[in-house]
Amino acid sequence: MNRMHHVLLNLFIFLCTLSAASAQEITILVNPFANNSNPKYDWISEGMNATAISDLSKVDSVQVISQRERDSAMEELKLSLSGLIDENKALEIGKWQGAQYILSGSYQVAGNRIRANARMIDIENGTVVISVKEDGTIDRIFEFQDGIILSLLNEADRINLGGADWHSALQDYKIISLTASRPEFSAYEEFSAGYRLRSINPPKALEHYLKALEIEPDYPNALIAAGSAVISVSRDYEKGQEYYSRAKTIIASEGDENTARMAELLIAEAHLAVQLNQYQKAEDFLDAAAGILEIIGGHNLIRSSLEYRYGELFAAKGSYTSSLSHYQKSSELQNVPENRFSPNLVRISIAQGQTLRKAGKLDSAIKKYDETAAYIKKYSKTGSYLYADLIFNRGTAFKEKGLTDKALRDYLDARDLYRKLGLDCSTNYFIFLGNLGGLLGMKKEWEKAAEAFREAVRIAEKTGDTKNPDYPAYIYMEGLCLYIKGDRQKAGPLFRKSYNIFTDLKLYGDTRDSALKYARETGY
Repeated sequence: MNRMHHVLLNLFIFLCTLSAASAQEITILVNPFANNSNPKYDWISEGMNATAISDLSKVDSVQVISQRERDSAMEELKLSLSGLIDENKALEIGKWQGAQYILSGSYQVAGNRIRANARMIDIENGTVVISVKEDGTIDRIFEFQDGIILSLLNEADRINLGGADWHSALQDYKIISLTASRPEFSAYEEFSAGYRLRSINPPKALEHYLKALEIEPDYPNALIAAGSAVISVSRDYEKGQEYYSRAKTIIASEGDENTARMAELLIAEAHLAVQLNQYQKAEDFLDAAAGILEIIGGHNLIRSSLEYRYGELFAAKGSYTSSLSHYQKSSELQNVPENRFSPNLVRISIAQGQTLRKAGKLDSAIKKYDETAAYIKKYSKTGSYLYADLIFNRGTAFKEKGLTDKALRDYLDARDLYRKLGLDCSTNYFIFLGNLGGLLGMKKEWEKAAEAFREAVRIAEKTGDTKNPDYPAYIYMEGLCLYIKGDRQKAGPLFRKSYNIFTDLKLYGDTRDSALKYARETGY
């Protein structure tokens, strides 16, 4: 990557900080541009989208809806993640995420030439408030993209759009466009191809990210994407942590230590550290992110995410009072207008319910779930996977309280909804099936319980999630249900398979020992 002298870069960063001090925050959703030319140029759309989000997140007076938040909203709205969405749906996503404006448009490619028609849309009334055209060449794609954003910001400043301080945003972006490191074009092309496949074919997306890193090892966007992909594809948390750490080092070396982008990366590292039971490391990451947000100000959505991850961390440590306090702060920072549904508030409520349940406050947990269910019903969102997750969690609280009939009712409703939404191969559904199997076992419905565990095992094998410790545990549980039912011939091979997988994964404990005991008892 080409980098300017660090003294000059640090001066620019200092000037950015000064200019942002009085800036009013502007929230933007970047919608991928539509390709109106040969489909072989589709990759440009995703690459431009990712780079625009990354660059705009460095502008202190602008808050950009992250790609993760956008994808989450698309799932909630039952929109396909495999292609572009029209601006009407983008407006709905923007409303869900609290954005003020959408940056959208289309482009055409002819040979090496590329032309874009870009628009800024006011989400509140759905009207196009700014429209610009930009010409460029594919081999100078970054200059072309910078030209689009600069033209839009310049026009917003000229007309004093919404009374916000677009001038500060424009001046900040001018500096960013001059100082930003850019990857080799071939690395950018590989990254963009992978980014386009991130939701519909994560393993293939990961292949593209790794090719991009072969070409450009210090490509932060590719490192961050590869970290997320390797976690979701193979649950390799250590590798994911390595990619995130490398990206953080590179971003810091480019003078971007105190940016929203760095804060978000630190928050992602903290979440990963919690999964690895590295609680002190997670807290250090979150404290560092909090320090950045204190410096740059604003960014309430990122602050909300920070508080949410603090809540997650303290819940994992068993500090439930602290956890609930942070979840409450996360909820307050959402600043959701009245009469607007917020999926983030639902997620926070579910997390609060889980924490109350872990603290043994089952009645309070059920009350929280009931209140959240009423909120979802008020906005007619009972067809969403959030509602499925909610009633699954409420069912678990009922189960732990001994109300097995109510628990089964919620579990079966959640199962039907997961299946209806096509989420019956998701991680949540895998976990759900294990809980359903356990509940059916409590009710001594052994055949149905065995089937639930069997389905969970099939999902793990279909998705390649066979390094998950629950995978051999569910095989064991299926065997145990069949054993209790009296079908020792079918149970025996399952016990042996479970024991072997536990051993291969170097997982030891009572369940592994029990699997070996029953395997031998049944002649396997």
